[in-house]
Order: sequence, then structure tokens, then C-alpha cells
Amino acid sequence: MVKMTLGLPPIVFYPTWLVLLGFHAVCALYLVVMAAAYFAMTSSENASYAPIWSDTGFKHFKAFGAIYLAIAALHVIQVLRIFYLSIRNKRMVLHCEQSKSYCKDDCKCTPWCFDAVFAVRELVVLGCLSYQAYQSSKLVPRVELNNLNAAMLILSCWLTPLIQILVRKSIALSRATSLLSSFVLCTFLAKVIQSLVFLQYTDVFNLDKMLFATKMIFDPTFLAVLTPENRMMFATTVGDFISKFLPLLGSFVSLVMLEGVISRREEKVTPDTCADTNAKVDFNVNVTVETLDTQKGPQSPLAWKLVPLRKLWESLALLKTPHVPRRITRRVSGC
Repeated sequence: MVKMTLGLPPIVFYPTWLVLLGFHAVCALYLVVMAAAYFAMTSSENASYAPIWSDTGFKHFKAFGAIYLAIAALHVIQVLRIFYLSIRNKRMVLHCEQSKSYCKDDCKCTPWCFDAVFAVRELVVLGCLSYQAYQSSKLVPRVELNNLNAAMLILSCWLTPLIQILVRKSIALSRATSLLSSFVLCTFLAKVIQSLVFLQYTDVFNLDKMLFATKMIFDPTFLAVLTPENRMMFATTVGDFISKFLPLLGSFVSLVMLEGVISRREEKVTPDTCADTNAKVDFNVNVTVETLDTQKGPQSPLAWKLVPLRKLWESLALLKTPHVPRRITRRVSGC
């Protein structure tokens, strides 16, 4: 039977366990910061800047922030679930491995099922990121940032099939590497690119309110660059928010799927309940078989079960019967 999970030795599994939990923590922190930014822009103090952030104003920003918090809660719940499973199993685990039904379900899982889910997730995420790259080419005037965005998008489109071709002999390794590469590249496009746009404005937003308003009024270049780039960072419409929201959800799904295909390799040898029953037999090997055949022919299958019972009965009879010497007598004829 083809192994569907990638077994890692303990020396590799423990750092992997920590790295995956670190990914959850970083993603949750980013989502909380973005949700806080959406909620902060709905305050009355920032009402005058509403046309800069969005054409529709701030009416959807609270809902956007709530959805970001919901995705962050999913990351936290997944981390707590991993901790709970690790405490219950008394060792570090990433998914439930205790029940016997897990092995049966793993054996029944077909490769096309996993590939179909992975392909749908990949198409949705890459479609949204392609739309964001198109928006960035119109809103962000920095050529180097747009070139980086396009290069990472092309790499994420071709790296996954290339990995599956190179490691096609190992399904477990192919799944793990494809999910990891997809998570890293999609997370870079969905989070890092927007963070690079925001870093340039860290000093700008630290200005005094009067100085900031003066630059907006008397410096048309400042406003012409600020407005489109900030619309790239934050969602302007519901459709734009969906294209920003789905890649973040896809990153969470990638982590959960990755944790489902990684396990710790057992050091001791255990019977494999998932072994293939259609194993090949080598007819050139001599095999010795003991039977209960007699001179009269082979005994019935019931004899196998009666032999230990008969021996037990004879041993009990010897214990109960005292040993009495037998007296031998002879009859003498003709006396």
C-alpha cells in the first residue's frame, strides 16, 4: 500500500513541529494587526480621509475587520488543537494518530481526492493573486515592486507542478513539498508584498496631523502617490476584499493540509495494519511446513484443535489416578 503520510525522524520532526506552530502564530498576528487597522480607520477622527482609502468609504471596514479576526481565530484554534493532541498522546503530534480508524481511513484515501482538493485551492488562490497583481500594476507606481510581484506569481504557478514531477515516486514527499512551497509563495504574495508597500509609509503616518494635512493640501504629488498605494493595501470594494481574503484563508488551509501529511516516524517495529494483502510470493524459497498427517492419510482440520485438548485431558488423568503396581497372574492349564 502506498504511504500517504511523510514520516520524519524525531530529530527533524521536532523542529518542523515548532516551525508550523510559528507559521500559525505569525499569520494570526498579521490578521489581528490588519483587523485592528480596519477598525481604527472607522473612527470619527479618520472620517475625513475616507476617500483616500476607499471609494465606498468606511461602511464595510468593520465587516472586513471581523472576517480577518475570524481567520485569526481559526489559526489559534488549530494551535490549541495541536497542543491538546500532543498532551493526550504524551508526545508531539500534528494530527490524530491514536485511533485505529485513522489508519483505515488513510488507506482508503485515494490520491485523486487529495489532488482534486489541492488543485481547487491552488486555482482559487492563484486567481485571486493574479487579480491583485493586475491591481498593483495600476495602483503602485514602483516598477521594482511590480516586477517582484509578477516574478513570484509566475514562480508559484510553475513550481508546484515541477515539484510533483520531480518527486512523483514518493506521494507523501510530493504532497508535503507542494503544500509547503505553495504556502510560502502565496503567503509572500498575500502578506509580504502589502507589507512592503506599507513600510514606506511608516514615517509618513508618524507626522503631526497638521503637517500631514498641509502636505495633502499643498503637495499634489504626495496625494497622487498616497491614494492609489493605500487602496492597494486595503480593500476598496467587496470584490476587492474577496480577492484579498481568499488567499489568507488558503494559507490556513495549506497549513492544515500540510500538518495532515506529516507524522513522526516510529523507532520500533510495529505490525502494519495497512499492509497489502496481495504481496508477491517467492517460489524459489524452500518452506518447511509441519502437519499432523499419519500413515492413513491427512487428518481432518478438527484434529488441530483436538490435539491440545487431548494432551490436557491425559495430563489431568495422570494427576488424578494414583500409581498402583499391577499384579500379574498366570493361569496354569491342567491343574
